[in-house]
Amino acid sequence: MANGRPGLDKGCPKYGGRVKGTPNKVTAETRNILTAIISDNKEKFIDELSKLSGRDFAVVYLQMCKLILPTQIHVEPGNKSSIQLTIERLNSIGK
Repeated sequence: MANGRPGLDKGCPKYGGRVKGTPNKVTAETRNILTAIISDNKEKFIDELSKLSGRDFAVVYLQMCKLILPTQIHVEPGNKSSIQLTIERLNSIGK
């Protein structure tokens, strides 16, 4: 514990662990597995999707859009977004 905070003092060298910028092996493997599953079942997914109608189709369609499209954040001029407030709170903890 350093200065009443967990972790090392600022400026202390880091020992052990991954080097900064090294990709997480488990995340890469998981992404590869999921990509293979999706690629291998593309025709089945399209077939099952074509069987849906009305509300069921709309629900699946909108859920898929959330995975592809960036999330829109409404920020009014002069007001800080919740993301900006969270960043400021986290930055103040380190001081």
